[in-house]
Amino acid sequence: MSVLRITLGSLKALVREVAVAASGVPASVGLIVREGSGHVTMALVRLDAVKSVLDGTAEDTYSTLNQGIIGGITVGKFDVWRVTNVKADKGYGPLLYRLAMQYATAQGSSLSSDPDGSTTPDAQGVWDRFAEQPDVEVVFLGDEHGDQRDLAYQLEGDEASELAQRYNALVSQYDQSARDELDEALDEAIGEAVATFG
Repeated sequence: MSVLRITLGSLKALVREVAVAASGVPASVGLIVREGSGHVTMALVRLDAVKSVLDGTAEDTYSTLNQGIIGGITVGKFDVWRVTNVKADKGYGPLLYRLAMQYATAQGSSLSSDPDGSTTPDAQGVWDRFAEQPDVEVVFLGDEHGDQRDLAYQLEGDEASELAQRYNALVSQYDQSARDELDEALDEAIGEAVATFG
C-alpha cells in the first residue's frame, strides 16, 4: 500500500510541475482583461495573432483571433467571486485560476468554484492543489452565502501585470481606429470562446 502512495504522490508532483507559471509564459503571449458590471473575463492570447489583425494581414480576423486565444476564464462578481467558465490549453488552466484569484483579492473579495456543482473533476483538482499552496489563503464560508460552497481562496500579488503589459505595449503602437476594430473583433472572439468554455 505504501508503494501506491509514493506513486500517487509522485504523479501529483508531476502534475503540479506541468502547470505554467506566469514567469514561464512565452514572451509571445499576452493577457487581455475585460471587466463588465457583473463579471471579469481574462484571456491569454498569442500576440502574433493580434499583430496580424492590427496589421491587416490576417486572412480571417475572427478565425485568427479564435485560434490565437490560449485560454480564458470568466468570473462572476458576487459576494464571493466565482469562476463560471474556464478553458485553456494544457498547463494554462491553473495560471488562469491564479490570475483570477489575485484579481479578486485585489478587489477585496475571494474566489471560489461554481456553487451550482458544475465544477469538473479536473477543475476540482486545480482547486484542491490551490488549498495546499502556502501563498494561497483558504477562506471558510458560512451559511450566509446560501449555496453549497464552503471554501474560497485569496492570493496576494499581481502576476497579470507583465502579461497585460505585453498586450498593451503591442496595441499602443497602433492608431485608435485599428485598436477599436481589434477590440470589437476580440470581444466577439473572446465571447465565442468563453461560451464554449466549461
